[in-house]
Amino acid sequence: ASAKNSKNTAFHAIFKQLPIDEFLVEDFSCALQKEILVQGRMYLTDRNVCFHAVIFGWVTSVVIPFADVTALDKRMTALIFPNAIEITAGTQKYFFASFLFRELAFNLLTSLWR
Repeated sequence: ASAKNSKNTAFHAIFKQLPIDEFLVEDFSCALQKEILVQGRMYLTDRNVCFHAVIFGWVTSVVIPFADVTALDKRMTALIFPNAIEITAGTQKYFFASFLFRELAFNLLTSLWR
């Protein structure tokens, strides 16, 4: 299954480095924890977890190949909100928070990873 053509076209306009035959499966609103929480979108393909945000002109763009992922874990923010996912790729950890649909995102991530 893949996302609508218009979303797939917009995805490839952001992630120009990815091959055109890599189709967007789904995207989710979330935030990447850096020095601050960076609100943006997670894009899932059958090969990669991608994240993109533009805040006050600062662009944050991340591509995590599923082949590099060693762990996926559900996490909480502020110790009480079950709305985060941590992705481990080698020694690098990526903490994504503020999911409205964390279970859906986590289940899809897990199925694409395996």
